[in-house]
Amino acid sequence: DDSYVLKIFDKPQRTQSCDCERSSAPNLSQALYFYNDAALIAKITAPEGRLTKLLASERDDIRVLEELYLLTLGRLPNTEERLAAINYLQSAATRSVGFEDLLWSLFNRHEFLIMH
Repeated sequence: DDSYVLKIFDKPQRTQSCDCERSSAPNLSQALYFYNDAALIAKITAPEGRLTKLLASERDDIRVLEELYLLTLGRLPNTEERLAAINYLQSAATRSVGFEDLLWSLFNRHEFLIMH
């Protein structure tokens, strides 16, 4: 049930077609959702999820990294972000854990909250 998520992001319930009642002001509940929500973490790590499918179909880590940036931020990573991500991915326990952490961190960026 997405009603909790819709509520904390001040989005009208899906029974309305108008987005006019939406507030654009960020709040603490939104930040806590991205930091701790078990359902969000389960979606990131889901065996049938988008990330798992992407990792299975694409062996080039740079292409996966770019795809995640495009999906979340609507842009490619800059040189500094790319280097930081590659360094982190090399130190991660597994490829999937590294990319799960990376995706979670992208969801927690202020830039993501502003855009979505």
